[in-house]
Amino acid sequence: MPEQSHPAGEAFLSYASQDAEAAARICAALRAAGVAVWLDKSELRGGDAWDAQIKKHIHDCVLFLPVISAQTNARTEGYFRREWKLATRRLLDMADDAVFLLPVVIDGTREADARVPEEFLHAQWTRLPGGETPPAFAQRVRQLLGGDHAAAHTVRSADRGAQEPAARRARSARSWLWFAGRGRHRVGRAGLALVALLLVLGGGAFWYHRAVQDAPAAIAASTTGGAASVAPAAPAAAQGSPGASADEGPSVAVLPFVALSSGPDDGYFADGLTEEIINALAALPDLLVTARTSAFYFKGKEIPVPEIAATLGVAHIVEGSVRRSGDTARITAQLIRAADGFHLWSETYDQPLGDAFAVQTRIAESVATALGVLLDERRRGMMADIGVRDVEVFVAYQRGVELFNRAHNEGPLVPLLARANSEFEAAIARKPDLAYAHFQHADYFAHLLIDEAPGLGAEFVSETGLSIDEAARRLAADFDAAFRYERDAGQRLVVQVVRTTVSGDWRGLGDQIARALAAWETCRHGLWIDQTAIVFGYGEAALAHDLRRERCDPLGGNWTRSAITAIWIGRPLDGLAYADRIEALRGQDRDVMHARILAYLALGRLDEAEALYDAGNFRAPEVSEAMSLLALQIPATAGRAADWERLRTTLDRDPGRLLVGAAVFGDRETANRAAAEIDAMTLGPAILLRVTDRCGCGLPFDLDAAPHFARLLREGDLPWSPPAPIEFPLKNW
Repeated sequence: MPEQSHPAGEAFLSYASQDAEAAARICAALRAAGVAVWLDKSELRGGDAWDAQIKKHIHDCVLFLPVISAQTNARTEGYFRREWKLATRRLLDMADDAVFLLPVVIDGTREADARVPEEFLHAQWTRLPGGETPPAFAQRVRQLLGGDHAAAHTVRSADRGAQEPAARRARSARSWLWFAGRGRHRVGRAGLALVALLLVLGGGAFWYHRAVQDAPAAIAASTTGGAASVAPAAPAAAQGSPGASADEGPSVAVLPFVALSSGPDDGYFADGLTEEIINALAALPDLLVTARTSAFYFKGKEIPVPEIAATLGVAHIVEGSVRRSGDTARITAQLIRAADGFHLWSETYDQPLGDAFAVQTRIAESVATALGVLLDERRRGMMADIGVRDVEVFVAYQRGVELFNRAHNEGPLVPLLARANSEFEAAIARKPDLAYAHFQHADYFAHLLIDEAPGLGAEFVSETGLSIDEAARRLAADFDAAFRYERDAGQRLVVQVVRTTVSGDWRGLGDQIARALAAWETCRHGLWIDQTAIVFGYGEAALAHDLRRERCDPLGGNWTRSAITAIWIGRPLDGLAYADRIEALRGQDRDVMHARILAYLALGRLDEAEALYDAGNFRAPEVSEAMSLLALQIPATAGRAADWERLRTTLDRDPGRLLVGAAVFGDRETANRAAAEIDAMTLGPAILLRVTDRCGCGLPFDLDAAPHFARLLREGDLPWSPPAPIEFPLKNW
């Protein structure tokens, strides 16, 4: 048979129609790196024989990249499955070490659960959340297409060992699957034959051993720690381009409008108008819009437009100003193309103050039209419905948001949240269906019940005069209102998860988490959904969602949340890479340092963790509760048992921290006693979830010690195997 010829460097990208957007991102990134990609959506022309063309390109391509996702898992039929089978047939004529299959996963789908041909399981998998493709992966594909097949072996699944402390590496380098008639793991034909033979020879149950082949999230190398690692998908601008690539579709950031008048509320009025425009534009699915958190990072900063666009990864910037005079407002807005500073559109509006917010729809429509986004009547209606259209409501809400953000970023947390709630209540009084105000309003009551009240007894009364029962009633009422009034379907699912978590009924919670993480496309606040997801085994899906959010909110808190999530699911080097990313964008702060310390602890780099802990002054009284736990986790990681006797005397009135301390120092009796005390509290199970997430120690207590918590787990059919990313040598359970 003559040797098969290939076109110069062609890769075939196969995907389900529901994953077209992610596939287009991968295709654009590969083509930008000089890789020839065959994608049926862009290559087929009128008159082509579709089926014959696809078969020919699969037969001739050098590399085959199947895109794997929850969408492909859900479909039992589809043309992509025919493409996959055609690709696997080519392997019959290839050498065993030939590199042809490069499976790509774009969400949290696990290899063990993926409905793919068996041949895919023998190839190295790459995770590109949402289709975000780092340059290192594109370069690796280019090398393989150029004939450098040795490049495929530079990162092995064994390198995952570098993500774990040496003491734990030996026992986590392989997985053991026990078969007793109910296993759901994929096993090769040879493995099944071995199973049958051993069943005949040795009885009905046995251990089957196979090597772990967890693929890295992207094929890349990191200098952090000198080991192979996973490079996070960074915004396009961070990869050296001035704003977003044209292939990614239109993108825009709306910078905070400048208040040119000096009235006491003028700044809040300008902020409210800006957020109205952001929300109206974000209603258009064809348009990438930078979230408020990242856009407002540049408030009051004199930075050139091209630099702002490059940092945010967008191609266009909207900026403007507001001047209030008596009962009128003059609003000026302009749309700037970042690449050359050209003003694509500008307009000035003189409006009565009461009608000023009607301008937001006109501005948003003008921006969308200038960017080539098709606006039909349905879309215009969606944009118009977004707005609050009440000056007093938005001024009050913006005051609340400012205090809410200060509470979480600077502290003190609970006092500032109480002040924020006064403003949210003023907004809600005029507009009772303001869903996001209800959602943020709930946070104060949650922190009272979860962080303040534990250890103070049933007679606890807050500084604002709230009893425990009243705080719990208001918390439930806020979440009910947020769920009832929320119009975004994905955000509504997020509210549902948080509402269920603090309820006394966890039935259906696992399904709610999975649906929320799959459907949540907005860049709005999710409160504690990530922590709940991690504890119940949805960490990969939570991380994939966090990375998708980076595209619209690159300067928000997502990188630090992504860093901690990566550490908690066993990828501390990735956590360090994410910490590097946010520090490069916005500088070092305690949040970034906290993530670094946790990564160092997970990697067994104790000296570096202690040095950074001292440099960050984490003993200061204003640090968050999660950060304060480092005072327990660091000495426990070092195995300093004598420190526990000293530390425990300071924790008697703080059962949450007492539970974490007892768990990491291996004091099982004290841990169970603290868990029992928490379990009996209002929101006790939710507090135990929070403590478990923050501990990073696996099982912090025995379920028998927390019967209420155990009952909710059982009724909700929820798994109870929380991650243990940090090795605490004194803990033996």
